[in-house]
Amino acid sequence: KLEETFRKFQEEPEAEPVPPAPPLEPETGPSNEGRSLLGEVTTAPGDPFEVASLELAPSRQVRNAPGTRTRTRSDNQTGRYVRATPTPPAKPDLALDATLRAAAPYQAVRDKGNLALAVCDPDLRHKVRERKIGRHILLVLDASGSMGAKDRMRETKAAILSLLLDAYQRRERVGLVVFQGDKAITALPFTHSIEMAQRYLRDLPTGGKTPLPHGLAKALEMITKERAKYPKDAFLLVLISDGKANVSMSGKPAMAEVKELAAQIGALGINSLVLNTERFAPCLDLGGLPEISQLMRASHYTIDQLRARDLVARIGEALGG
Repeated sequence: KLEETFRKFQEEPEAEPVPPAPPLEPETGPSNEGRSLLGEVTTAPGDPFEVASLELAPSRQVRNAPGTRTRTRSDNQTGRYVRATPTPPAKPDLALDATLRAAAPYQAVRDKGNLALAVCDPDLRHKVRERKIGRHILLVLDASGSMGAKDRMRETKAAILSLLLDAYQRRERVGLVVFQGDKAITALPFTHSIEMAQRYLRDLPTGGKTPLPHGLAKALEMITKERAKYPKDAFLLVLISDGKANVSMSGKPAMAEVKELAAQIGALGINSLVLNTERFAPCLDLGGLPEISQLMRASHYTIDQLRARDLVARIGEALGG
């Protein structure tokens, strides 16, 4: 059923985004929920909600590429002037206002000659500029049987649809990896369209084991390829799971593989976010997601916390400046 759903929507051509964003309304009519002959359960998504903005702390990496959302240091004298520094960049960009302020306290003791103001080398200040760059978001979704318990998948689908709407409005590229049974698939290559993802999610069943290593491996593969195409852009990986890995790729313990892959993702230096669907997380977490989050260098939250208004501040603290 998972592969049938994937093939059905993969055949549809990618649509270009047309503002305003299409409303993500819950389906009307008969319920989509039902159990297939294979024991898989299809759960309709809950109502999308206004997601807390996933603005991340400004990147200190210097880039010269244009974009739309994440702020980054600029080295080509373009972008918004945010502050001054006494350390000149590779291409000096004099901050006249800051330079004059630095020189002003010393005018009484300097030999100005015929000058109204004497400026020395230690007074020189240079502009630090920031500009916005594009961002690519990869959602890695657990569709195993354990996700069908206690309305986890209903809440998860609502959260994903809300994230997709937020990404659409900001013109971000979004990809989707789904893992279930004994495999992980690229359900949606990186795209600006959310319509395909919306329809795919509505029909996505839950069932089978939790091949979390496969999901992380597929995510690592997709991120690596996308970064090769867009090396100057920023990336965000969002893992949505209860973390209860029980399928191995190589015969080693599944959690050992998960930790190895999580460390590899952490080494990429990208922003990551782990959404724990366990109802009682983090007080009772049997899947080990807090440790996985640390290895990924990711922020760790529950689905409920995605609605919190102070999520932006917490992400900024977790990801650093």
